Amino acid sequence: MREGAKGRADPVEERILRLLMENRGSYVSGQRIADSVGISRTAVWKRVKRLKGRYGDLIESRPSSGYRLKEDYTPLDGLDLLIPPESTIGHPLFIYQEVASTNDIACDLALKGIREGATVVADAQTRGRGRLGREWFSPRGVNLYLSTILRPPIPPWKGPQLVFLGAMAVVRAVEGLGLRVEVKWPNDILVKGRKLSGILTEMSSEPERINFVILGIGVNVNMEEEMLPPELKGRATSLRGETGRVVDRARFAASLIHHLNRYYRLFLDQGSAPILDEWKGYSFLDGREVEVLGPGSVLRGIVLGVDDDGALLLRTSHGVERIISGDVTLKGGLEDQPCYLP
Repeated sequence: MREGAKGRADPVEERILRLLMENRGSYVSGQRIADSVGISRTAVWKRVKRLKGRYGDLIESRPSSGYRLKEDYTPLDGLDLLIPPESTIGHPLFIYQEVASTNDIACDLALKGIREGATVVADAQTRGRGRLGREWFSPRGVNLYLSTILRPPIPPWKGPQLVFLGAMAVVRAVEGLGLRVEVKWPNDILVKGRKLSGILTEMSSEPERINFVILGIGVNVNMEEEMLPPELKGRATSLRGETGRVVDRARFAASLIHHLNRYYRLFLDQGSAPILDEWKGYSFLDGREVEVLGPGSVLRGIVLGVDDDGALLLRTSHGVERIISGDVTLKGGLEDQPCYLP
């Protein structure tokens, strides 16, 4: 698996990992690995031990049988080959086994002047975050954590609109698997009322222009419910949980990148209006009674939709309020799905 800015992983370990991938679900003996890679059995043991340090229990060992990669593990390796060369998003591509946060890596790259479209993907995050600095649950080997760098020629006040193109890209990629999807303002993707995906935008700007925007997306792909901490059970879901089958993460990531590229080009050509029109057709909150927690205030009312800038419109006892940011809770129904969920 390519290691992006940190340089390539150990080539011998890459060959061992690829051999395990080719035989996913079946044990490969230490002797066969040694013969294939051209090292001693002792060296195989040492290299596999290091791989286990990175991949944890995704790599299993059994005396007299050898080593195997869990059958339901789908690697991100090869994602670069699935992204068309004409795509803005995904070039260059940085794939990491583990990072603190893909948004942090993308921000560092953006500050160094890397081109628009550079994308960071990780197998795991140790300090992933959502909106308002909340924790973002990021287990290894089962989900998708992706951040891309955009440099749109728009004024800073339009920057938050990019979350809607990210949402629609996720919607289209998920629909490609045959699932019915809803969106919850401002940044959540739901299936049957449970959170499947979250989006985080972070921006660097000057008074009149945007330097760059980091569009971060997390999608629960193959995570099973028993992996969730207790406070998230029953509130989150995954593509595997909804489809009943293991989803190839690299192919799903390539589909997501394809739709991100398509919607970003649409945004640059026509602005946010056509994207918001599509987004409105998936809105989970329209017509529902909600409570919105904002900076120093709590508003209650009925959601009327979003305006042309993407602000939430709320009919309250004092009239229609325009909400730019806040946490939304359904009254008497689904609990708020905080943005720290994947």
